Amino acid sequence: MSRISWILLMVFSLPVFLYSQREISIHLSERPVLELFTQIEQQTGYKIFCEMQAVDSLIVSVDCRNCLPVDILREVFQNTPLKVSEFKEALFMHEIEFVTNLPEGYFAESRGSTGEAYDMSGILLGSRREQKATSEHKVYEIGDPTQTAEGRVVLTGHIKDFKSGEPMAGVALFIREPLIATTTDGFGYYSIQLPPRRHELFIQGMGMKDTRRQIQLYGGGKLDIELEEQVYTLKEVTVSSERIANVRGTTMGVERLKIKEMKNIPTAFGEVDILRVVMSLPGVKSVGEASSGFNVRGGATDQNLILFNDGTIYNPTHLFGFFSAFNPDVIKDMELYKSSIPAQYGGRLSSVLDINSREGNKKEFNGSASIGLLTSQLTFEGPIYMDKTSFIVSGRTTYSDWILKKLPEKSEYSDGTAGFYDLNASVNHKFNAYNNLYINGYFSHDRFNFNKYEHYSYQNANASVKWRHIFSPQLASTFTAGYDHYDYYVRNTDNPVEAYKLKFGINQYFGKADFAWYVSDKHTVDFGASGLIYNLSPGEYLPYSDESYVVPDYMQKRKPLKVLCILATSGT
Repeated sequence: MSRISWILLMVFSLPVFLYSQREISIHLSERPVLELFTQIEQQTGYKIFCEMQAVDSLIVSVDCRNCLPVDILREVFQNTPLKVSEFKEALFMHEIEFVTNLPEGYFAESRGSTGEAYDMSGILLGSRREQKATSEHKVYEIGDPTQTAEGRVVLTGHIKDFKSGEPMAGVALFIREPLIATTTDGFGYYSIQLPPRRHELFIQGMGMKDTRRQIQLYGGGKLDIELEEQVYTLKEVTVSSERIANVRGTTMGVERLKIKEMKNIPTAFGEVDILRVVMSLPGVKSVGEASSGFNVRGGATDQNLILFNDGTIYNPTHLFGFFSAFNPDVIKDMELYKSSIPAQYGGRLSSVLDINSREGNKKEFNGSASIGLLTSQLTFEGPIYMDKTSFIVSGRTTYSDWILKKLPEKSEYSDGTAGFYDLNASVNHKFNAYNNLYINGYFSHDRFNFNKYEHYSYQNANASVKWRHIFSPQLASTFTAGYDHYDYYVRNTDNPVEAYKLKFGINQYFGKADFAWYVSDKHTVDFGASGLIYNLSPGEYLPYSDESYVVPDYMQKRKPLKVLCILATSGT
């Protein structure tokens, strides 16, 4: 029997348990060892396995009464390199002795100086030390086998992309008997309460391969799972309900899209436009051709709240509304609330569009670049510290002036120029299983003029710092602080005597604390508080130069304060 056959036999054998030993009597004198094997198998029912070429020429003499088979064989082979092992109702002769059971008091002896117990793979039992589940067939033990908990225990962890290491939001996890389910939040975190026993945990995510994990729960613990991307080749489209995916609530009027789905929508000028995707959704209409806003169910454009990484974007478009202000290379997903807007957003008359950027690849460095008819963009991402810290940096610009140069020379816009650029940067760091830090920055600038005398420009900027902390398996929190800025600038120098410049600006500082309390597998309580300070400069009308006779005019600045406390519950 080959070495591989030995390994396969041991891997696929049933778990070890003790069998009663059978005593036998054998009398042989100068006989082949194969006769000894035959008599042992006939008297005991045992099966003997060995490499025949190692024993086929061996002659033995045995005179034993009421002896154990394993003792007989060990005495016969004591002066040979073969070791005798007993497993269930089988005896093995091999150069390596098989260890088929744990020593007595193993778990007690495995406890360290701190009283912590470790399993055979070195994973801390009865604690919340991180372990990654990547196999469907391996059984993952959670908790201390010597102290099985009563009632339900809490299993927590993060779901991440296998290739990039980025967290996966909206992934469903469930067991079937009894049916208990949950979904991951925006940080890929999940918390589910299960009875302490063996379970088959099913995991399903949009665009990801459906999988399952075998878990043995003794107590509460942590289990991280990595998912692989699923590429579908379909000949037909099947539409089905989302019973499993929609297990966290019954929110009405919300649309959720990921960048992978957005890329399937026809593009304009060769790149994905987030706002065009939004306008293709039911209930959303464009204000008009080359416009910079959208209407939701009859609402006005100024009744929409547009957020990017929790920061407010006041003007979400570039180049007269032809492009959105969001670089598609850094977008992870977006949510549009058309009704029943969650209290955490502070309330809006029409809608809330919440856009989140990617965290960057945590596995390897990569980049992308694209050149289009009007725009070009460049993106870099990768790990700073493997599996702990990652970054993503992206920039986009335009060279659209050539379009205006194509206009007839006699046109009033033939001397016009237009352009924009935007920059995105994000860094995130994982301190441990309970603390993550996220830093995001965004800046965009637009400028255009239809002739050499009139100039217009505006810019958006925001920056935020977010700390994600998990107090316990049932209580998670997110603390955010940030700064938003928007301004526009107009100048006219047609007549030096009446030349002027007009300014307007908004600066705001915000902070908020969000908490999620997973009361049970059917109920979640969200609560928190937020504050917002505006520094509003309604307008400044100033002379452009010393030659101008324009009288300076300043509108009174305003600094309002907004404080909000929220409490919301959801159930499934």
